[in-house]
Formats: sequence, structure tokens, C-alpha cells
Amino acid sequence: MDELIRRKANLESDMDVELRELQARYQTKRQPILDAIEAKKAKTAAQL
Repeated sequence: MDELIRRKANLESDMDVELRELQARYQTKRQPILDAIEAKKAKTAAQL
């Protein structure tokens, strides 16, 4: 039983690390898109 509890704790910590890495990768890919949207909005607003 102790072995299962220890494995569960290790798995949870590994999953937390993986989740943080995925969030960082997602943000890295998403940021240029958000920047382009903001640039287009600014350009459109400047033309009005």
C-alpha cells in the first residue's frame, strides 16, 4: 500500500511538471498570434 501511495505522489508531481511545460509551450506558440492580432487592430484603428 505504501508503494502505491508513493507511486501516486511521484506520478502527480510528474504530471504537474508536464502540465507546466505544456502551458509554457502553448503560450510560446500563441504569443506571436496574439501580437499579430494586436498589430492588425492598431493598424486598423490608426487608419480610421
